[in-house]
Amino acid sequence: MNKAFATVLKLNNLFGYLPMEVDQIVTVVVKEMKQLFPTYCCRFFLLEGVTFSFQAQWCFLSQPRKNLCQEALNSRQCPALRDGFPVIVNLSDGAHDCAYLMTEKAIQKYLCLPVKVDQKIIAVLSIASAEPGVFTLEEQEVILAIANLTGLAIQRSRLIARLQKEKQQLEEANREINQLNKTLVERYEELKRFERLLIQSEKMAAIGQLAAGLAHEINNPASIILARLECMLSELQNGLQPELSSLIKDLQVIGKHARRITTTTQSLLSFARRSTETFLPVDLNEVVEGALSLLGKQLEKGRIQLQKHLDCKLPFIYGNPNQLQQVLINLLQNARDAIIQEGTIKVSTRSSVSGWVEIEVSDTGVGIAPENLERIFDPFFTTKEVGKGTGLGLFVTRGIIENHGGRIEVNSQPGQGATFIVTLPAAGTRSGQEPSKPTVSSPH
Repeated sequence: MNKAFATVLKLNNLFGYLPMEVDQIVTVVVKEMKQLFPTYCCRFFLLEGVTFSFQAQWCFLSQPRKNLCQEALNSRQCPALRDGFPVIVNLSDGAHDCAYLMTEKAIQKYLCLPVKVDQKIIAVLSIASAEPGVFTLEEQEVILAIANLTGLAIQRSRLIARLQKEKQQLEEANREINQLNKTLVERYEELKRFERLLIQSEKMAAIGQLAAGLAHEINNPASIILARLECMLSELQNGLQPELSSLIKDLQVIGKHARRITTTTQSLLSFARRSTETFLPVDLNEVVEGALSLLGKQLEKGRIQLQKHLDCKLPFIYGNPNQLQQVLINLLQNARDAIIQEGTIKVSTRSSVSGWVEIEVSDTGVGIAPENLERIFDPFFTTKEVGKGTGLGLFVTRGIIENHGGRIEVNSQPGQGATFIVTLPAAGTRSGQEPSKPTVSSPH
C-alpha cells in the first residue's frame, strides 16, 4: 500500500497548493486511479445544478456503456445516489439492483461512491473490475480517501471561481461607480455653471427694471447741475461778477447733486458687477440699505410708503453681498408690483438667540392665492402680466438663500398682502468678536 499512500499524498499536495479547474482535477484523479488500479475501470460524473454530466473515464471494456450510469444518476435510480452511501457489489454474491452491472457481463466487482462535501453529494465516482473476488478494506479506504480529496478540491475550485467572478463583478461595479461619480461631478459643475448664468441673467433683468427708474434719479440732479452751470457761464460771458456767496451756494448745489448721481451710479454698478463665489463676513443691514438706495425713490414716487426697522446689533453672516442684495431687490420689486395703488412695504432685520438672522419683507398688496403658495418658487411660474416678469425671480432667490445655508418662507392671504422671511445662519456679533463661519444645520 506504499503506492496507494504515495498517490493520496501526491493528490493532497496537488490540490492543496496548485489552483486547478474542475476538469483538470477530474482528469488528474482518473489518471492516478488508472496507475493505481491498472486492471480496473474508473468513471467520474459531476453534479452540475440538478444534472449529472459525464466528465472522464478510463476503462478496460472495449465499449463502456457510460450512458446507462448517467441515466441512472439523473433519474435518481442509482443506489449510491439514492441512499447516499457507497455501493459495493461482488457479482459472486448474486443479488444487486444496478442497471449498469446487468449489461456488463465482464464486471466481477463494482464500487460506486458518492463524493460529498458538507453532507451534499457533488459527484459520483465508480470503480469496476473484471477480476473475481472482493474489494479489500485497504482498497476501499484508498478510494474513499481519494474521493474525499477530490470533493474538497472541486469545492475549493468552485469557491475560487466564484470569488474570482464576484471580484470581477465588484471591479466592474467599481468602474461603473467611478464613471457615475465622474459623470455626477461633471453634471454638478455644469449645473453650478448654469446656476451662475441664471443668477446673472436674472440680475440683468432686474437691472433693466431698475434702469428706467434710476434714469430719473440721474436726470433730475443732472438737469439742476446743468441749469446752475449755464447761469454761471452766462453771467461770466456777460461780464458780470457774481457775488462770492451766490457762487458758493451754486457750487454747493452742484456738489450735492453730483454726489447724488455718483451714489446712484455706484450702487447700480456695484449691483451689476459680476459676483464671485467668495463668501465673506457681511453686514445684512448694509445689504438692505444698498437695495433701498436703488429702489427707495421709485417706491416713493409710486405712492408706496417704505418702513424699515433694522437691528443695530445684528450679527454678521458669511455670504456673498452681491447675491444677497439681489435677493432683497427681487423681494422689494415683487412687493412693489403687488401694490396696485397705494400701500406700505416694511423691511426689518432681527436676530435670534439660536444663532440665526432674519430679514422680513412685507407688503399690503393683493396677496397670494392659496393654490399658488406652493408654486411661487417654481421656475417660470408667474402671475404677472406678459412682459412684466420672467418667473425666475423667486426661484433664483431661493437658490441663493439655500446656497447660504438658509431658507425662505412666505405667509399670505388674498387681499391681505404677503410676508417673506429669509433666515440665514449668523457668523458673529458686533461686539468686536471676529465672525466665525457657521456649520449649516436646520434651524428647528
